[in-house]
Amino acid sequence: MLSGGRLVMGAAIGDRGVEFPAYGLDRDASGTLLRASVAAMRRLWADDFPTLNTPYGTLQNAGMLPRPAGGRVSPC
Repeated sequence: MLSGGRLVMGAAIGDRGVEFPAYGLDRDASGTLLRASVAAMRRLWADDFPTLNTPYGTLQNAGMLPRPAGGRVSPC
């Protein structure tokens, strides 16, 4: 186990003019995309193979490892 199971993660919207159009996304929706992405990561760490429906797509029976130590995700 690395660092006693601790992870500090930072997330940012990004600001290069080509990023959002390259994926067919509207730059004005970047805050919504960031919130949906963080919520998806938290759910993937917390639940066993959940199905997630987001405004940007669906993940079916998805998982993400390694999970946080102790099986819990701290609040933001």
